[in-house]
Amino acid sequence: MYRAMYTVLAGTLLVVSGSIIQQYAKADAAVTAPYYASLPSVSLDELFQRRAELFKIAQDSDDPKTYYAVVLPGLRAVARSAQVMILRLPHRDAEQMRFEHLYTSTTGLGGLITSVHTTYTQHFGGRRMAELASPYQVALDKEDNSCPHEPAGAYWQRWYLVSLMLAVAFFAFRLREKGLTLWVEALQPQQFLLAVVGWPVFMWKYPMHTPATQMRWALRYATMVLGTLLLGGAGVAKAETAKDGSKRDRKNPWSLQLDLRATDTVSGSSAPEFLGKATLSIPSGSFLESTTIIRKDFWFTSEILGAPVAKPKGFIINAVGGVIATSAGNRSVTAGFKIFGGGKYWGMGMPACGVERQWSPEWVTTWAVAVQLFAKPTARLRVGVEASVRKIPGAKPSWYAGGLVGWSFGKGKPAIEGLLFHNSAGAERVRVRTTHAFVF
Repeated sequence: MYRAMYTVLAGTLLVVSGSIIQQYAKADAAVTAPYYASLPSVSLDELFQRRAELFKIAQDSDDPKTYYAVVLPGLRAVARSAQVMILRLPHRDAEQMRFEHLYTSTTGLGGLITSVHTTYTQHFGGRRMAELASPYQVALDKEDNSCPHEPAGAYWQRWYLVSLMLAVAFFAFRLREKGLTLWVEALQPQQFLLAVVGWPVFMWKYPMHTPATQMRWALRYATMVLGTLLLGGAGVAKAETAKDGSKRDRKNPWSLQLDLRATDTVSGSSAPEFLGKATLSIPSGSFLESTTIIRKDFWFTSEILGAPVAKPKGFIINAVGGVIATSAGNRSVTAGFKIFGGGKYWGMGMPACGVERQWSPEWVTTWAVAVQLFAKPTARLRVGVEASVRKIPGAKPSWYAGGLVGWSFGKGKPAIEGLLFHNSAGAERVRVRTTHAFVF
């Protein structure tokens, strides 16, 4: 029975993936059709002749600039014209196959463009060719983007979310068929969640462990969560302070913290914003932080590496640096500090200060300051404030500030937080946040 169920689910997942491609292909064809229709028709002989002329220019040239100014744009134009003719021919016949051969032999791996570039590089050197590429890069990028395309992001986001729900059911059936317990597997999110998120890779591989292995992992990773139930209070205290046979201090284990946030305007029509952050910390105190922010027609990603540089009493000061990319094509590097601190009844976190230096499309330096301060009236409750200021050259500072309240469900369990804040645009916004740390 289970085999039949998860086979149906696997087929459904494949149908969902196929529908992504089909819907996007139809929408993209409708957008690109007017562009291709506007381009002139050209014969196969004319394209071969033009390509031969460009190849001769490349052979006879003693100036490396010729490659970027004449040869490369010309060969790309030949390939684009061949692609247009392939799309215009109604049926696959010998003529279309000749255009396909012209296209692949010009742009494909080992094609004419690759061959000519290799020859230029061998003659003038890779460094010289790289130096000369910059002045022509804008024109080449403009040429690459001359054909409009339907954005694929909305299709992938919608159908990927649908596929995740189906993937949960798919893996639940597979776990049951192999004699594994779903709730125990949930105590090992690095196994189950990874398989769900990456289901196209793991759908035929997960799970590969046995029930005995599952129980050993559950006991090892869930001791802090279920310690009271399994070992009692005294046992937990001993587990927290003991050292293993290698004498390694277990007070600073490896950890993975997941941070999910959703923000929207109160009684407004603006699009909501979603943030996902994963922070991997190692026993030395260094950490790797990956962040993704998504809102309508925009995304932002950052990869940050941090390391502790000072530990005054009650605080840890980390130096951080990394790279940032956005859907608008902006690329930047960032550097600054993160300060964490706290005691029994208070705490603080978030970046204390930082600067970003943008290298694309132009050099711009941005600075930002942010802080979160909170009190802990009880072990699980926290209330406080959060504020941030950001300044971009040529614009007024942007800021937000507000009050927060958070609740932890216990050590080793998730925590939730709500923030109501006012920003420099005059909007009232609310943010819901959940965090959870996995220790291993």
